Amino acid sequence: MPERTEAERAVRDLIALNDLDTVFSSFHQKLDKIEKDYAQGAANYVKQKAQPGNSITARLEVEKELKKARVTRAAINKFKKDYPKYGGLLEGYIGEDRWENENYLAYCLNEGYKISVSEYITILRKVGFAEEEAMRFCPDLISISERLREKKEEGLRKILIGKL
Repeated sequence: MPERTEAERAVRDLIALNDLDTVFSSFHQKLDKIEKDYAQGAANYVKQKAQPGNSITARLEVEKELKKARVTRAAINKFKKDYPKYGGLLEGYIGEDRWENENYLAYCLNEGYKISVSEYITILRKVGFAEEEAMRFCPDLISISERLREKKEEGLRKILIGKL
């Protein structure tokens, strides 16, 4: 490898970082979409009280009366300053507090169970890996996943599913 200046190494590292970020961001976006679809489907099964099986725990949780503001106070104040004639009208609209329920799917894998390699490969295929790539990368990805999971406390995972 030819000698490189510190500036050259820094920029080349930045290019490599950006290239990897593009790849991981693309996969992350695809995983997010798939996760939302799966979460909604799983939540529907839970809502219908379908038999969950022995390996998982899943339940719906609702956080009630979560107050949501329509806009931030700073934006309101700026609008009132710029348009005093309409400021009172806007304040009236905003005075109508919105109360919403947020629905979550709480889920986990029960102790003593693992996700199979074929289950991981199925998901890798859904995000764009070819069969051979998925089979080749899967063991390393599982290893990384397990290493990262060791650092965080296990338990129920939650995903916002919106309205059911």
